[in-house]
Amino acid sequence: MEEAILVSGRFVRRPTRQGNVFRQYGRERIMRRLGIVIPAYNVAFPLKRLLKQVGKQLTDDVAVVVVDDGSSDNTLQVAQQFESEAVRVLHKENGGVGSARNLGIEECDSEYIWFVDADDGIAPNAIAILLKAIGEKPSDCYLFGFDKLRGKSAETIVNSEAKSYDTSREMAGNFNRLFGENLLNPLWNKLFRKEIIEREDLRFSSISSGEDAEFVLRFLSRAQSMDVLTDVLYRYRLLSDTSSAHKSHPNYIGDHRQMFKALTDYCSTTGSSATAIKARWAAETAMGFRWNVFNGLEGKGKYRQFSKEVKLRQPEMEALIASLGDCPRQGGLRGLIARSVPLSYLFIKTRLFVANIQGGAREIMNNPGVLPKVLVATIRFGMWAEHIRPRILGLPFRLLHRLVELLFCKLLLNCDISVKAEIGQGLTIYHPYGIFVNSGAKIGRDFTCRAYTTIGNKGTDNERDGCPTIGDGVNVGVGAKIIGPITVGSNCSIGANAVVTHSFADGNVLVGIPAKAI
Repeated sequence: MEEAILVSGRFVRRPTRQGNVFRQYGRERIMRRLGIVIPAYNVAFPLKRLLKQVGKQLTDDVAVVVVDDGSSDNTLQVAQQFESEAVRVLHKENGGVGSARNLGIEECDSEYIWFVDADDGIAPNAIAILLKAIGEKPSDCYLFGFDKLRGKSAETIVNSEAKSYDTSREMAGNFNRLFGENLLNPLWNKLFRKEIIEREDLRFSSISSGEDAEFVLRFLSRAQSMDVLTDVLYRYRLLSDTSSAHKSHPNYIGDHRQMFKALTDYCSTTGSSATAIKARWAAETAMGFRWNVFNGLEGKGKYRQFSKEVKLRQPEMEALIASLGDCPRQGGLRGLIARSVPLSYLFIKTRLFVANIQGGAREIMNNPGVLPKVLVATIRFGMWAEHIRPRILGLPFRLLHRLVELLFCKLLLNCDISVKAEIGQGLTIYHPYGIFVNSGAKIGRDFTCRAYTTIGNKGTDNERDGCPTIGDGVNVGVGAKIIGPITVGSNCSIGANAVVTHSFADGNVLVGIPAKAI
């Protein structure tokens, strides 16, 4: 028997193949054992790193689907560099991570699906371990550990005991223990049997907070078995544990209401009490609500605004927690903080202060050599002094900084880095001589520069006008210049003595005068 297929723009006839083979866009789609779905939006550099990790582990049993969610940088082009029989790249209009994953589900032909975020990583032997687990004992779901990476520090979260649960009753009876260490919410520390996803028509909702936990709970309420692995297979990269990692979500309570409903539905379906999980969610959501209010304030740090907004929405928040049913409220100091407006405000401000101190200390110590450490410490001290209010209280600190800046930075190192510039955490300086940064510059996190770097404008009357905006993770070579009202995307590398006068998207390598992408 023959069939007609589209190959290189024309129809040809060939024998029909039997078995788990599908065709789309002129290519065969073969049913694999494991499918990896990677949603990607403006993550060119980390996506390249991840696909290299995945590529080293690919076998005939693995398929990868990368879904570019309408990126404005070169994420799509980076993904297409890795396209092969095993790696498919799809492009869609921007619709959020949930819609990207939903497309990945539809286009991934595999027995199991692993959802992996583009800015994270996987262990060197992750795929081999998962394929071995699937081959030895098929299960509806596999749960494994992960490393939470914060800068150069790491925290490992994993179940201490490998165990198989062969019925939904067993899973429900051990629910609190299984997910007691924050293993429930994440999506990427689990494998899901695709047959259940398709049979039950499970898809990601459009909520912006809690969609992972909601999907996990909907799946588990329909699963009949689970295998727990003690292997640490995923690397979750956490940018920050301060409020910058907690964006303000306008529909915070509505999103959590949907997530809570998934938990109560799971409990009613399986008979699980999930008491410990409910108590944890209630406490975390109550405090998260206050973080969310704080992050939504303009000119943060205004207690009256914070108090007014919390009290206005507190009844809605209480109704949300009550929807969990009978669960113990957190007691002790943490419970008191979560229930008190002034204490929660003080807690948030203190957390931010401590996190900034810790981040500053890590940043300074990560710089190579004594002179770079002292230079970065001087810059951060000056920035701190500039923000003291009322300004009269900061006067002694500003005077001290200007003295150190004059003697150490300007006279000894010939550096002039304005403390009014916006520079994200993770500043690293090599060979700290002759570096100039204008007061109007905006520089992202993890910026690296070297001797004789210049970042400024084209000589306007107001030195703060017409300065560059630089993304996260940019690495600048010796003598490079970044000039004018331009934007340099995240994770760009700028060669020695390059002169950048035009905007560039994320992930580019820039060389020459004027600089061009290569």
